[in-house]
Amino acid sequence: MEVRKNKLKSGSWILDLGSWRKKKSFLIGVSSWLLVFCLLAQPVLATTVFVRIEGPTKQIFQGTVNSKNTNIQGVPIAENIAASAIEAAAKKGNFSTDWSSALFLNSIAGINSDPSSYSYWNYRHNYSAEWPKVQGLGVQKIKDGDNLLFFYTNVWPYPQPIILETSKSNVKVGKEFSLTTKFFDDSAQIIKSISTTVKIGNQTLSTDANGNLTTSISETGTHVIYAEGQGFIRSNRVNVLIGQVVSSSQLNQAIGNSIRYLRRRQSKNGRIENPAVSAWAAIAFASANVNPNSVMKRKRIPRKKRRSLMDYLKRYSRKYLNRKWLRKHKKVARPLATDYARQIMAIYAAGHNPRKFAGINHIKEISRFFIKNQFGSKALLNDDIFTIIAYRASRVSSKNYKYRKAIEFVLKNQKNDGGFSYSTNPRSTSDIDTTAAAIQALVIARKSGVKTLDGSIQSAYDYLVSKQNKDGGFPYSSQFTNSSSQSTSWATQAITSWKGAQALDGLTTSSGSNPISYLSQLQQSDGGFGYAINNASTA
Repeated sequence: MEVRKNKLKSGSWILDLGSWRKKKSFLIGVSSWLLVFCLLAQPVLATTVFVRIEGPTKQIFQGTVNSKNTNIQGVPIAENIAASAIEAAAKKGNFSTDWSSALFLNSIAGINSDPSSYSYWNYRHNYSAEWPKVQGLGVQKIKDGDNLLFFYTNVWPYPQPIILETSKSNVKVGKEFSLTTKFFDDSAQIIKSISTTVKIGNQTLSTDANGNLTTSISETGTHVIYAEGQGFIRSNRVNVLIGQVVSSSQLNQAIGNSIRYLRRRQSKNGRIENPAVSAWAAIAFASANVNPNSVMKRKRIPRKKRRSLMDYLKRYSRKYLNRKWLRKHKKVARPLATDYARQIMAIYAAGHNPRKFAGINHIKEISRFFIKNQFGSKALLNDDIFTIIAYRASRVSSKNYKYRKAIEFVLKNQKNDGGFSYSTNPRSTSDIDTTAAAIQALVIARKSGVKTLDGSIQSAYDYLVSKQNKDGGFPYSSQFTNSSSQSTSWATQAITSWKGAQALDGLTTSSGSNPISYLSQLQQSDGGFGYAINNASTA
């Protein structure tokens, strides 16, 4: 918009009207958008407070609410007035309230005031009931972080409130934690210690004269704890999550049983079921500090005829991953990029050089699958994910063109929810297995020096943990929602690769389960793991 260099007496600029007519329609459009943005930017007034409502025999509500402008009995109530807070709590907790025309609170959740017994609903603001600090609900001002306690009583002076605190909110089975009970002393207007009764499920315990109690809980799950005392308002409720514990000795025993199970599945020629399972088994043995080169059948087999797991994988490479051999055997199924990637990972895990193993340069072979800036099938993403891992296992430079393009292709196919699908079809949905594998590949790429991956990895991680089931395990996808050992194993690897093993403890669900405790339930008597609860072992 052009402006003349003339000023009005007021000091404001005057507009060139010819230019104004030309740009009028444009400015109207821009102004409309600016108006929308300004309206969107206007904050919705709300005051965030903690509301607790204690009925005659039980708690009715406890939680944080956003108090907003409301209307009670035709009277507009601002968001920073206490009456609006209980209306916000009623909406959130789905209970009723009833008010008189003078904004006297007659009823909460169907519990009415009873003048015949002098029983009424009363409240405390930040624990205090002292006037003039505490006034009528229709005029009492509140601010962010305030505490409102509503209680039903016929006692005067008002009963004083108990306050319960715990040292931890997430505790392992059998581990001790501490509780503290205090009360608000109306005469001194301060918080003091008090000995009370503490309710933990069916247990009834007591705090000492200083209000302290140290205890433990032997059952997993979320336990609600509160305190009571004669002549006092019962305390706030505290949820303590008691998680299952898989001790180090139990974990080591489970690993040992798993190793023995895989060994029993091995054939005389060194194979464990098939080439794919054999390669994954080699990686598993190596992760358990068992040398895959030493895994072989020994009983009743002469020393010279014994064949190790890596002997079998070497023969597999010489034939089915060898282009010269494949040219002579045209009826044999052609290997995929994922076959080479899996084999490279197994070779690396066993301490061999993928460029020389069985006389074959596996990196050179997998590189032949690079087509149009991605590996293998353009309809699939898993071949690119595993190739990224395979490339780094072979110490391919992080600046390698094909390596970088594979990373770009994977990132390009990240879904809006943060996850990844095995398929590159835009209509396909994220799944746990592919997302977990992608996280591991991207973490490896990040460690190799590829920058700006943190956001993508974190988004994938957030998607992953959001899909955890209550049993502690992970499902395959939103369509197949039952937990399985396969998806949970993939998820566990991804979680530890990005956040470390300690993050698994933080993934304890309301049932007290985490990924490790879920997997431990699936281990069978033979040492193997079932696919899901009540399934037989699989390799």
